[in-house]
Amino acid sequence: MARLESLYADGLDPQLEQAEKIFAQRQARAFLLDPRLLGEPAWDLLLCSFISHRKGEPFDLETTARTLGLSNETALRWACILEDRELFMRSGTRFTISTKAESKLGILFRAQINELAHHQE
Repeated sequence: MARLESLYADGLDPQLEQAEKIFAQRQARAFLLDPRLLGEPAWDLLLCSFISHRKGEPFDLETTARTLGLSNETALRWACILEDRELFMRSGTRFTISTKAESKLGILFRAQINELAHHQE
């Protein structure tokens, strides 16, 4: 845990970096295999929303849908499902990650970082 705390002290956000690494890996595998075989739109939307939130940037569903190769309808359907599960919040036509989802993903990424650090010792 000391390693994670030292990263925060250096002004870094290791959970954001972990989310970005996971997203980049997911995008890279689309070059190797048909992305329709590996599709997890809800997870990808959560990752993108987490990343946007941590960067202090707005989460735009249509732009994210294009990035993910999803139709706007598919992205909206999954965003509504995530909202129903209290993982997204909606304000008008805008979606953001909920505090609940941000916390859960933060816990997951923190655990991954700690596990990786443990294996490097």
